[in-house]
Amino acid sequence: MLPLTRKAVAYLQEAQEEEDLPGFYNYTDQYSNRVLTAIGQMLGIESRIHWHVGRETFGTEFVRRGGNITVLQKLMDHAKISTTMKYVHVDADMKRAAIAQLDAMDDAA
Repeated sequence: MLPLTRKAVAYLQEAQEEEDLPGFYNYTDQYSNRVLTAIGQMLGIESRIHWHVGRETFGTEFVRRGGNITVLQKLMDHAKISTTMKYVHVDADMKRAAIAQLDAMDDAA
């Protein structure tokens, strides 16, 4: 079973109450991608949005907030860590934060 944060559980409970739905619909990837693209266009987002963007965002944010990559691998149900790494996008801020953490460790020693 996939563990969920309290925030995620609260969001799901709120959505269920608003829609009066017993659960989730199982939409195809293609349908979901079309809906996401339409939402993006309405918001003026020019880049292509697809459901994998959510997985990429989750993977990157999980690591950015200090999450362990091997835990992320299990959460994303990947057999290989190399697959998980495709979802994590290291940016300049993450690099600077890592170096700052090393500096802080040196200062503490």
